[in-house]
Amino acid sequence: MLKVEFVDLDGDGKRELVISGLVCFTDEEGHKVLRREAVVYIYALLSGPWASSRGWTGHES
Repeated sequence: MLKVEFVDLDGDGKRELVISGLVCFTDEEGHKVLRREAVVYIYALLSGPWASSRGWTGHES
């Protein structure tokens, strides 16, 4: 089960998208959990003059 939140992580007044929780990897039938992994993904949405003045396009890897 994943939890989705919008949180101001760095205190700049803009909220980042935070996805966290446990991912369960199952067998082919989906009946037996083979492995669990904790995950956290953080996405900062960059747009407008602030991002473009730094050369950020939002497509960086």
